Amino acid sequence: MKLKALVATCALAFAGQAAALTPTTAPEVQLYISGSSALQMMLGQVATGMFVNGTTAANRTDVFYDGTAAAASGKNYRAYFGLGKSTLASTLAGKKILIIDTALGGSFMGVNPVAAKTALATLLPSSCVMPTTAMTDAATGISVYSCSGTQSIVPDAGVSDLDPKTIAAPINGGSGAVPVGLVNIKPTLAVVMGVPVTSNVPASLTSLSKGQVAGLMGGTIGDWSMIDATATGKSVVVCRRVAGSGTQSVINAQIFGNPCSISPLVPSDRTGTTATLGSSTPVAAGSVVVIENSSSGAVKTCLQNVVTGTMVNAVGKQAIDVTNGSLVALGAANSVVLPAGGYGIGVLGTDQGTTSYYNFASIDGVAPTVANAATGAYDLIGEATFQDRGDLTGAKADLFAEFSTRAGDPAILGTGGTAGAPIAGVAALSESGWVASTPFDPANPVLRVGNFGNMCQPFQTLQ
Repeated sequence: MKLKALVATCALAFAGQAAALTPTTAPEVQLYISGSSALQMMLGQVATGMFVNGTTAANRTDVFYDGTAAAASGKNYRAYFGLGKSTLASTLAGKKILIIDTALGGSFMGVNPVAAKTALATLLPSSCVMPTTAMTDAATGISVYSCSGTQSIVPDAGVSDLDPKTIAAPINGGSGAVPVGLVNIKPTLAVVMGVPVTSNVPASLTSLSKGQVAGLMGGTIGDWSMIDATATGKSVVVCRRVAGSGTQSVINAQIFGNPCSISPLVPSDRTGTTATLGSSTPVAAGSVVVIENSSSGAVKTCLQNVVTGTMVNAVGKQAIDVTNGSLVALGAANSVVLPAGGYGIGVLGTDQGTTSYYNFASIDGVAPTVANAATGAYDLIGEATFQDRGDLTGAKADLFAEFSTRAGDPAILGTGGTAGAPIAGVAALSESGWVASTPFDPANPVLRVGNFGNMCQPFQTLQ
């Protein structure tokens, strides 16, 4: 059944506390956050953690994804609508709250557009339906509505996987200067990044050195057999992110030394593809294909397509666009056709979890766990920042303060996941005053190392 319009402004008066809390109701407080897709699942868990999450029409939580009438996706846009808990500030307790999250484009979109007050596309609630294929939000277990339309509005605040200075580097899509207009740039939590490899690779390729990762992602290793002699006849498919992604920026800094090194290396972009773009036939064995994906969700789909091949997809969309990871028609410009059974490598926040199509590789013999990151043994870590323009007032300012504080609280991160489990792939920062547990306690995830929001500064042991 088509939903009525969810009014995307707080200007409409709320007609009585007894009214049902449904997607047809106008929110009383609204917050639009743009940026990190690596933290997309965590942001949803923190958002719904502020809600009553009841079972009645008056206090339930509704979750919205971008998608179609048939199926929800949630790769680019998500929103959460619920009743504020009584423990929140008086401006939020018992209020109908809408939090919109846009992950398309990644961390860069949580920096420059916020500073410049640039309107960004996000989901349009009036276009939302309960999809034909029922789906629940993996992070919260709540059924999701699917929204096929978009609207353009200016984000209130942003989140990036690492400091805006690094995001602004040319290798990451910026001009080199932190955009004027951002204030309250606050390192908030650590996000553990990973290097996923497709689940069909041999065991020898599930543990890689940083040099091997750099070779595969930088084009100097063009054949898996250079690492494992038995891995012959397989293309190297790199499911990376677009420039401006915080996940990609952490990999650029920690694997390639870019922009931090005097002589940095450069990761391959889509121009590193050796297969013929626009061909309607599968790429030949031994080819190199580099796909720049627009979101973490697109990376996950990319890795799936490496294993299954793109030809198994719906008729009319059997190739993959190397500029953004979307499925397109055979022969489309900038596309390739992937055969089944390829070997792929990618970049992804570990909070995204694994699927049957990929697992995270150990790097230099160390598994990408929060426990290993907490001691600095695993260093593909970004210190995520929250930022705004300093122009938020009233309930909106209170909501952003509550949201960003909770996102860095180990008590929330350690118990805010499904069924009270820890939120995957993230930890609080000891430089923010949180005390780490010894030995590591997943219910109190605190990083014992830190770089004080400067990706180019080596991590220091702080506790």
